[in-house]
Amino acid sequence: LRDFVERLSFPRVFGTPENVYARHLIFEEFSRIFGKAPTVEGEMSNIVMGDPNQAEILIGAHYDSVPNTYGADDNASAVAAMLGVASILKDNPKVCYVAFNCEEYQLAGSTEFVKNLKSKTLQQVHI
Repeated sequence: LRDFVERLSFPRVFGTPENVYARHLIFEEFSRIFGKAPTVEGEMSNIVMGDPNQAEILIGAHYDSVPNTYGADDNASAVAAMLGVASILKDNPKVCYVAFNCEEYQLAGSTEFVKNLKSKTLQQVHI
């Protein structure tokens, strides 16, 4: 987990090239763990691995950071923990993982995700 926190510890404010690079790192890690690509959804570019409309449990963390910080504690460590859990539970179709974006700006990524969600019975685990 520490290795991924170190790789993701750089300023990654929503809308910047660094944020796009962070999205790429997480996308590639999900692809490595699951052997298939996640989807990038919505205007906020949330990264979704699994089917949230079929899942019973959602595990999420956000990958953007506030300006002028490396974001190791907020929230690279939680993204790394989410990916660690995914590597253990990857064969469980009842779990969906979401790396939210633009959470530092009025929780825009998770708000967009919930508005587009069809299922109303998810249990959420926020890391």
